[in-house]
Amino acid sequence: MKTVLHIPDPSTTMACFGGRLRFFLTPENSNGWMLAGMFTAPPGNGPPVHVHRDEDEMLTVIEGRFAFFADGVWTEGGPGTTAFLPRGQAHAFRNVGDTDGKLQVLANSPNLISFFDKCEIPFHLPDGPDMAAIVAIAADHGIEFVQDSAP
Repeated sequence: MKTVLHIPDPSTTMACFGGRLRFFLTPENSNGWMLAGMFTAPPGNGPPVHVHRDEDEMLTVIEGRFAFFADGVWTEGGPGTTAFLPRGQAHAFRNVGDTDGKLQVLANSPNLISFFDKCEIPFHLPDGPDMAAIVAIAADHGIEFVQDSAP
């Protein structure tokens, strides 16, 4: 396995859940071990509460202020705040600040890139996201959306 040095490339950015996600390490260049990226979220943005069956996630606030839902409660934090979100546990996050925020995203999964690739069109339809399509794609990738509880 060779060392991977990532130089940011804006062309690798995709829109999802109202924000922008840029991958800088993929399972293909990490021996199948890790997915890493940067999620930029506008104020109020974040995914619905969901559960991953196949992967753990770790989210670290780089810029802004986020609320994280885990263990049934919302907790807020600024830069440096890190949330480890184990598989099988309902969780979510939301930008609760007044400006765009950034999260570093790490996951031990080869499937999340496929999920985001397949959801890119249903995320961005003229009349808004096709949540039925997104829920079906999520189910195929071991992700289940559960009742949302906004902070």
